[in-house]
Amino acid sequence: MFKKTTIKNISLITVSGLAGWFSHQWYIGNNSAELPVQFNASQMSSLLPSNPSQSIKPTPVIEMKHIVNTLMALSDTTPLIEFFDELNKHNDGLSEVATFHFKAKLQRWNEDNMHQRVLTFGEAFLEHYYNDTDVLALIADAHRQANDTVSAIKSYYRLKLHTDEPDKVQSISQLIYDLVHRYHQQLAQRQEWHTLLELYDYLIGTEPDYPYYFLNQAKLYLRLKDYFNANQSLAYILHDPILSAEAEKLSDTIARALTGHIPIPLHWSNDSYFVSVRLDDIVDLNLLIDTGASISAMSLHLFQTIKSKSQPQFIAMHRVSTANGTIKAPAYRFKHLTIGDQRISNVDFIIIDNLTAADGLLGMNVLKQFEFVIDQQQHILLLSPQ
Repeated sequence: MFKKTTIKNISLITVSGLAGWFSHQWYIGNNSAELPVQFNASQMSSLLPSNPSQSIKPTPVIEMKHIVNTLMALSDTTPLIEFFDELNKHNDGLSEVATFHFKAKLQRWNEDNMHQRVLTFGEAFLEHYYNDTDVLALIADAHRQANDTVSAIKSYYRLKLHTDEPDKVQSISQLIYDLVHRYHQQLAQRQEWHTLLELYDYLIGTEPDYPYYFLNQAKLYLRLKDYFNANQSLAYILHDPILSAEAEKLSDTIARALTGHIPIPLHWSNDSYFVSVRLDDIVDLNLLIDTGASISAMSLHLFQTIKSKSQPQFIAMHRVSTANGTIKAPAYRFKHLTIGDQRISNVDFIIIDNLTAADGLLGMNVLKQFEFVIDQQQHILLLSPQ
């Protein structure tokens, strides 16, 4: 966890390098002491010397801090960003001074719980200066202090991505893990298991080398009796030097839970599992098991072959995402489907042209009626009715 003093070290540029600047009140040119309310690019240009090499002399009229604070008092971030752009064209020193005051203002807003202002101006700044770790840290802090934990976690990961110093990377990582731990406890108390699974999907996608994410994901799947995905998560950590023993215990728990389940042979081909089912006691189908499909699917060619004999009932048109984009596909309800010795009534299939996966897909509308797991060593599907 970053303490406030740590945040200052991360969020603000070194003061000593700018000390000479702060002994003066800076003013650019000989303009009026009042900053225009409508501060456009033309007016900003008038505040800057026409010759970039022209020296900028301090006068007691306006401080850079006053200019920055005035622009940050506006609701629109555009004038401030345009002002920074103009400064960067003319003088690096003044740009650093303005940036210092900008970050200091963001930090004061965080201290005053004005977190939305930090997010609005900080994100606008990052659109132009995307790898500024000071502003990234202030934005992450704003999310954390506003109790938007998921956004805070994502923002700290973004900060970590742009941080090079090992000590700071380690501190950011520890802060992320602490946030994840607390958020996990909060959601677990409310039994929001699916929300937690969504979080771990993001975490594993962002930091796939952190084994504890896979362990927690496996425990969540196990709690939901989703043994297939629990085993999939455990497969990543079975040989981890620290977590392998716990992973093996969870695997044993799953094996005991599946005792008495019906084994159904599977066929492995092209990195996919296929299972044989019988539809309406008319035709045997070879279906690819797809746990990501909410509804089962059948090829148009096969459907036309069995339609007259089975006489399925038309249900509705479905929008289906395919490799070629979103299409509309009809859904039909068949009388029953037999898998192993299990018989299921009223099974829906969508009909898709040019479906290349064997005869079709076996989706979760069938699989969710069972506790199931795929034993990848023996190539069998273990089923037990819910």
